[in-house]
Amino acid sequence: MKRTLTGASSDGGRGLGVRQVPLSTLSLVVGQAVTYLLQQVNETSELERRLQAMGRRVGFRTFDLYCLRFGVQKRELRIVPFLQFVADKIWRSWFGHAAEVLKGENEYQLADINKNVFHSAVSTTECNLGSYVAGMVEGLLLVAGFSNQTTFVRVTAHHHYPQAQPGAALPLGPNVQRGLILGIELMPRSDG
Repeated sequence: MKRTLTGASSDGGRGLGVRQVPLSTLSLVVGQAVTYLLQQVNETSELERRLQAMGRRVGFRTFDLYCLRFGVQKRELRIVPFLQFVADKIWRSWFGHAAEVLKGENEYQLADINKNVFHSAVSTTECNLGSYVAGMVEGLLLVAGFSNQTTFVRVTAHHHYPQAQPGAALPLGPNVQRGLILGIELMPRSDG
């Protein structure tokens, strides 16, 4: 059985066809990027930072492409409706299903409890490959203007283990069901 990752509709949403990326292609691209970065860094945190920077560039381009392709005329200026747009429209075009928006007191989250395709593509326990997706969402938020002179955006990636018991050791490996939760903070800039 051929495994594919459903992508954005290439026909402007008219139902004429869907682009699909084979999981093996995603595995090759992500695996090569991780291998390349592993040769250049000494610490896992640096690897995750560089993956996030790579993803940020994808987020920049995705927002522009989505607005051009689907004729988006106005940009949402409030964070919760914008995150809902990301979860419903853009996340669906990236991963084939929607994410869930969760709102805390000073933090927002995009939660995807489905198996993270990046961990399916590359089996590494060295870093959180969700950092790449965090960068993609951070790029969307930056292009949309949520980082300015008064606030800046920070997006962090966290694993979600639906089967994990409290206090138990977390399972690792490519076949483990690992979802992704992105923590999104809008923080005031300091004048220092």
